[in-house]
This record gives sequence, C-alpha cells and structure tokens, in this order.
Amino acid sequence: MSNTQRRHHRFLLASAPMAALLAFGPGPNVPSSNDGPPATRQCNATLDPDTVPIQMDSITVGYSVPDSIGTITTVTPDEDSGIVTGSIDAAAHTVAVGTSTATAGDWALTFTGDSSRTCIGRLTVVGIDRR
Repeated sequence: MSNTQRRHHRFLLASAPMAALLAFGPGPNVPSSNDGPPATRQCNATLDPDTVPIQMDSITVGYSVPDSIGTITTVTPDEDSGIVTGSIDAAAHTVAVGTSTATAGDWALTFTGDSSRTCIGRLTVVGIDRR
C-alpha cells in the first residue's frame, strides 16, 4: 500500500464515526435545540370561575398563567364548544366569555402569550336546569 493510499485509508477510518453521526443523527436521547418543551410539562392556566352556566350575557373569567408565557394576546376555545371569547384585560388577567351558543361540557381554552407560548385552561359549561 502506498503512502497516499494509507492516508486515504486513515482518513476514511477517522471520518467514519462523523459520517454515521451526520447520516443517522445524534440518537433519540439527545434533545434537539428545535424541540419544544416535553409533553409532560404542559402549561396549565387556572380559571376563576372554572364552571359557568349557559346564558345570554358574557361572563368575566379570571385567569392565572406563568409569567414566562408573557402577556396574553389571544384566548381560543375548543372549536366544538360553542364558546366565544371576547375582550382580554391583560392587566386584570380576565377574559370575557360568551356561552349563549355553548354546549354543556368540559372544554379547553388555549391562552397564547406574546412569547408565542401557550397554556391550557379547563372551563366547564353547565346547562340550565329546568325542573
């Protein structure tokens, strides 16, 4: 084997682990810098009240979210809930919630902050008891 062939052979042997890393990635145990927070760390919003009736007038619901989410810019209810969200008062940590077209049940409200992070709050809508 000539010196040139030996150098090429050493280069191939030395670069094989790097080529494998590039081809197959770092493996499942190494988090990527593009990954979001793990699913086990879901951000939860606390609502007050967390149970509201179906009624014609809007209801002011208070919320509490971690500071890291930033100022709340949108509140989005589950699409099938029939809940309508109105004005958000970020200073008072309240959101206007309309339930006149809502369906009774337990529904998610997704709070999105100016940091683009989200937190989920659960709102229970109860029907009118007409006994």
